[in-house]
Amino acid sequence: TGRIVRSIGMVHDITERMQAEQALRESEEKFRRAFADTTVGFAMTTPQGRFLEANRAYCQLTGYDLSELLTVDFQSLIHPDDREENLKLIDRMLAGEIADFIIENRYFCKDKKAVWVRKSVSLVRTPEGTPQWIIALTEDITKRKQAEQALRAAHDQLEIRVQERTEELAAANIVLSNEIRERREIERQLRI
Repeated sequence: TGRIVRSIGMVHDITERMQAEQALRESEEKFRRAFADTTVGFAMTTPQGRFLEANRAYCQLTGYDLSELLTVDFQSLIHPDDREENLKLIDRMLAGEIADFIIENRYFCKDKKAVWVRKSVSLVRTPEGTPQWIIALTEDITKRKQAEQALRAAHDQLEIRVQERTEELAAANIVLSNEIRERREIERQLRI
């Protein structure tokens, strides 16, 4: 007749699953914000060097926004004089010879200005060992490099001044020695 005479239902307690999903969302949000808001440049590339992600600090450092970085590879940012050393280290990392590396080199920013950076680079692999992506933490060390260069220049200048003073002192010593010799000779002749 179509009349309901009984109903059967099942109830599953999904409290733990819901709590786990909430904890996962909170954890993902925490790490997303840490990535986005850190003051150190953070970038991820493919093993071939194509950008996958970059945080605000990395974009500010390079002058590129994320959409622009996604169209280039990291090698194009590295000063040509520093590129070969970087690529050799990447190759060694991909080959499994080293797990990570730290390097100081120059970057060319979007405005073509060169800045010195210190990079800590590591490789993330799949559970099977296949290279998945490269992570680089990058900080601007231009001011430190400029201070080092100024200190080197001051040191070089000091070395030159010390050398000049040493030569002047040696010349003065020769003159003084000659004068002493002449005086002794005069004294000797006066005694005779």
